[in-house]
Amino acid sequence: MNAEIERFNRTLSEAFISRNRQLLAHDLDEFNRQLMDWLLWYNTRRPHWSIGLISPLRYIVNKLPAKESQMCWTSTPT
Repeated sequence: MNAEIERFNRTLSEAFISRNRQLLAHDLDEFNRQLMDWLLWYNTRRPHWSIGLISPLRYIVNKLPAKESQMCWTSTPT
């Protein structure tokens, strides 16, 4: 598990933090807003090599039975 976390930290640092250092230093609220947008994109739209070039959301929807996939999201009726 540590390897996955380290890889995510590297991706986050290279793809987002390094490109938004000015915001991090001068406008933390805007940095956090943009970080949330980036994380949503990362989990819902960005293709991931480790799961066959689909987004994590698509992977959950495609691979898990409906009842299990709905448990991964809050406020989702079953």
